[in-house]
Amino acid sequence: MKILFKFLKPYRTATILGLAAKFIETILELFLPLLMAKLIKQNFSNFDISYTIKVSLLVLAIILVNIVLAMLGQFFAAKASTSFGNDLRRSTFKHINSLTFSNIDKIGAGSLITRLTNDIASVQQIIFMTIRIGLRAPFIAIGAITMTMILAPDISLVLISIVLILSLIIVLIVKLNAPVFRDVRKKLDRIAIITSENISGARVVRAYSRQSTEIERLTKSAAEYKTATLRATRLSILMHPISTLLVQLGIFTIIVIGAYNYDRTQVANLTAFVTYLTQILLAITIISNLANVFVRGFTGVLRINEVLKLPLTENPKGGICELSEIDLKSPPIEFKEVSAGYGNSCANILNNISFKLESGQKLGIIGGTGSGKSSLISLIPAFYQARSGQVLVFGRNVLEFYPVFLRKLISVVFQKASLISGTVRDNIAFGRDISDQEILKALKTSQSDFVLSSNDCLDKIIERDGLNLSGGQKQRLAIARALAGDPKILILDDSASALDYATNRALNDSIITNYPSTIQIIVSQRAFAIRETDTILVLDNGNIVGLGCHDDLVLNNPTYKAIYMSQIPNSGVK
Repeated sequence: MKILFKFLKPYRTATILGLAAKFIETILELFLPLLMAKLIKQNFSNFDISYTIKVSLLVLAIILVNIVLAMLGQFFAAKASTSFGNDLRRSTFKHINSLTFSNIDKIGAGSLITRLTNDIASVQQIIFMTIRIGLRAPFIAIGAITMTMILAPDISLVLISIVLILSLIIVLIVKLNAPVFRDVRKKLDRIAIITSENISGARVVRAYSRQSTEIERLTKSAAEYKTATLRATRLSILMHPISTLLVQLGIFTIIVIGAYNYDRTQVANLTAFVTYLTQILLAITIISNLANVFVRGFTGVLRINEVLKLPLTENPKGGICELSEIDLKSPPIEFKEVSAGYGNSCANILNNISFKLESGQKLGIIGGTGSGKSSLISLIPAFYQARSGQVLVFGRNVLEFYPVFLRKLISVVFQKASLISGTVRDNIAFGRDISDQEILKALKTSQSDFVLSSNDCLDKIIERDGLNLSGGQKQRLAIARALAGDPKILILDDSASALDYATNRALNDSIITNYPSTIQIIVSQRAFAIRETDTILVLDNGNIVGLGCHDDLVLNNPTYKAIYMSQIPNSGVK
């Protein structure tokens, strides 16, 4: 619940004004039955037209004031709830972007999307409904009971009994439904995950004609979601008939009591009692309808709180953030007995990795599929944390760095190039303060001639996810984006896999010429892509099985030799 008060605090004025408007509206509404009772008493024997007009005008005035108060309450409720939702969504998104990949993996992308959208919307709905009508219902119930206690304590006992019984029923239903709604959210997460997978992998699904299988998979998840939702509403739908039955029994009881204990002159009081009981019926109906809203909302609170409680292993406000704090002459990369894996229960992906890259050297990393290449390079910019050992950059542990500064020092280009919709300039600068001259230099270095030769050049439009580009063009733009920041360390994670040999060779030569101080780490499954690096690290099943130059490894390392011979069988190596 602290999350509600934390993000609602800046809008307490709107919240208080909204609640005040609804409170005054409720008080005025509670006086209407009293006025009607007085009117009936006054006219029971002799009709008084003057008194009737006065009371009627007063009732009309109260109704008009209540309309204005209702509009004000609605306005302030909308202002407070939408502002609250905006702040909560922005803060949650910011928190997610400060998490390491391992913490994000704990929840999953599909579930995070659901929490940022549906869950926050349901929490926002709590604020809106609470201000608008959520507290009005208790005000009505308490006020109606108070009024009847003043007029007739014996009849007020009937109202108190009904309210207590209905309150217990609501509490019981909410308690039983809370875990069911949590299950509903999990089922919705599953639908979001399947949908996301099918949208991003639509070409693969169609290439293998798996549409029917995927439709069946989604249909099954949708059916599970439907079953869970129906289970959650089974108890809730009982609220309205139960509350109606109890209130009607209360009205019947009041009439019976009145028939025995009241004379003709007290018919007006009975009318007021029935009106108050009707108001209680409306209040209980509102509460019963809001029960599901609040259960969903509080389920959303728990799920959002689960995200916000994930520890920020990256300290966004502290750490090394100046070049003067590091020694650029120290080894740019050093691993000291590093072991790493994903999750708490999984086995290690990397085991006791130790090596040092000297200043000015170029490192190549090779190994079979699943050998741990991408896992290794993900530790350098601290995307993931090592389970044991140390990863050092220029002699300092990567966890000591301010993340933004660390990732200015290190640029990573992944095999799957991710581009945004916009211009080439937007994609290369990517929100950084980079001049057009630096962008053009990076484009030239990355062999992006298709941009340089176009009429639009930097204003060339890139469609969403680079749909109007080939795989090789997207990879070259991704490399240009990494180079434009002039990093001290450039990591290419199989990011030239779509390039032909000549373009790849020209790219490597151009990087050396135009960015001579940048240290390259090239991850590849192709031996010719790394054969000219100063040092080659060979991985197999998470272990280092070779470390040296190409000539030594091809002669003395069976794993590297097997990879090299499988790709270049006519190399002359025996």
